[in-house]
Amino acid sequence: MKIRQICMVVLLWLGVIPAVQAQSFDKLWKEVEQAGKKSLPKTVIKLTDEIYRKGEKEKNSAQMLKAYMWRMKYQEIVTPDSFYVGLTGLEQWAKQTKQPMDRAILHSLIAGIYADYAANNQWELRRRTEIVEEAPSADLREWTANIFVEKVRTNVTFSAGNHSVIHRALQTLRQEGLEVKGKKCMVIGNGEMGKLAATVLQQEGADVTVTVRQYRSGVVQIPQGCRRIDYGKRMGLISSCDFVVSATASPNYTLTKEGLQAVDLDHELILVDLAVPRDIDPEVQKLMYIRFYDIDYFKVDVLSEKMKAGIREAESILKEQMEEFCNWYRCLDVIPRIGKIKEEVATDLDLRLYKILHQLPMEVFEKETLEKQIHRAAQKVTNKMLFELRGRISDAAFRECIDGLEEIYACQVSNAFDFNEKGE
Repeated sequence: MKIRQICMVVLLWLGVIPAVQAQSFDKLWKEVEQAGKKSLPKTVIKLTDEIYRKGEKEKNSAQMLKAYMWRMKYQEIVTPDSFYVGLTGLEQWAKQTKQPMDRAILHSLIAGIYADYAANNQWELRRRTEIVEEAPSADLREWTANIFVEKVRTNVTFSAGNHSVIHRALQTLRQEGLEVKGKKCMVIGNGEMGKLAATVLQQEGADVTVTVRQYRSGVVQIPQGCRRIDYGKRMGLISSCDFVVSATASPNYTLTKEGLQAVDLDHELILVDLAVPRDIDPEVQKLMYIRFYDIDYFKVDVLSEKMKAGIREAESILKEQMEEFCNWYRCLDVIPRIGKIKEEVATDLDLRLYKILHQLPMEVFEKETLEKQIHRAAQKVTNKMLFELRGRISDAAFRECIDGLEEIYACQVSNAFDFNEKGE
């Protein structure tokens, strides 16, 4: 399964987990797979919880991710709407993890889930008036299309962008006694890196304002929880800021020595330049109250290249796994139909065996017990057959099979009594 491949890639990222440790999970995963084949979702959930806790204790991100996705998949079968709880859990994990590679994979996964959800509900989304510059509801079922677009973009940025830079920068600043929590920050730039920096700063507890350029094409989206200011007004805000992060693709300096000289500063201002080529004139560090950092200071280049290589390898597998996961999710509506077919198959068999069973020289309670056993056996066989078939054919083909079975049993069950009466 693709999900297993993902975890192997994660093991490669970490690079320090011995083979023996990975093998220690094999027995548990064999039990999970067996429970899945037997359509025992509660057993799968129990086992994956155990694997997740074991992985957490051993700091094994690969096993934790694999267990979480299996649990999320089977919990939806048992508990309606648990999908939304599972998604929230993934977002919290991505936000809290200190491992850049884990963060990249989690955000890639989240982006795909949001995109798939929006695609499957596009008719409903088209009926809603888009909400602009308002905090979205906690319930994604109330979101408008533009909110989904922004969620996907943000998560893709975290996944595919040079996500290590801003996190390494903040780590370095903390080591030097500089914290952004509760501080007023301005991010110059609303491209991929700018959005990423603004989002991370906001998550770290900073008061974030993002510069934007107004275009005729419409409203410019900024990360959730941030304020906006026109790029041309940025110098007027600097005097009240504690941190300024610049991350644009501009060929010119966004901040110059001459421009900052005109700003009335009475406190230390931290300037962080994350752009390549530089956004901020290095000469600014000669000014009073200015502490300047550029991307070279954070020494992320070598690590970034290694991480990019790992991400590319992982995302090729993630793409396949995401397709598999989303295909499964799209078929959730079929599960009640499968349950109905199981019951109709069992009922059909009951009716066909009615005369035979009642002609057997058995006590009444024995016949009733045998009837129940046959009924349950028919349900289990049908369930196994359909779920095994689901894993071997396309989504469209599987739905055609379900449609055909429904049509067959809509007629066959109604005629079963006639069939039985004729003794055929």
